[in-house]
Amino acid sequence: MKYLQQTWRTLAFLCIYVLFASYTFAFPSETGWTLLIFVTLVALVELFSFIGRLQNLEFSAPYDLSVHVDTPVSVEVMMNKRPKRILWITGCKVSSPYFLEEFTYVFYHGQKKSLQMTWQPYTRGIVQKQMMHITASDLFGWFKKESTHTFTVDWQVLPAIHPLGKVAGRFFPKAVDAQSAKFR
Repeated sequence: MKYLQQTWRTLAFLCIYVLFASYTFAFPSETGWTLLIFVTLVALVELFSFIGRLQNLEFSAPYDLSVHVDTPVSVEVMMNKRPKRILWITGCKVSSPYFLEEFTYVFYHGQKKSLQMTWQPYTRGIVQKQMMHITASDLFGWFKKESTHTFTVDWQVLPAIHPLGKVAGRFFPKAVDAQSAKFR
């Protein structure tokens, strides 16, 4: 369905361009030529938005991280393009089902970006991969391309802190400090 919708939009865009071109050639005037130049520039910007592949993006995050269940933690995810690759995206939206934030960039051409994201794990265990979803679009949002990237991490999700743990820490501060010193 997406491809059919984009095909219709492409045909509509081409028909509009042909109408402007035929108007310019049928009635040559300054207005006609100005409109044709403007429409040609818009068409070139639309075409340039399809040059880069979204697979040229790469993500990285801190490799080691330990967090408790249901505790939000701020994670810095770095986004940049692979070396010696062409990438020019008119509109770019970066999101993930595992992180709470969404980031939108306009005219992204591969510069290094630092994404401050909040991660809140709901189950305990070891997390070895994280996923990022990228949606790129043209200047007007007519044509879209999507990609999913995974990157490796080694994150540990520890059990939730029991509510009585803080109360017990007040009664036994020396024992708790001695136990926590063993694990550092």
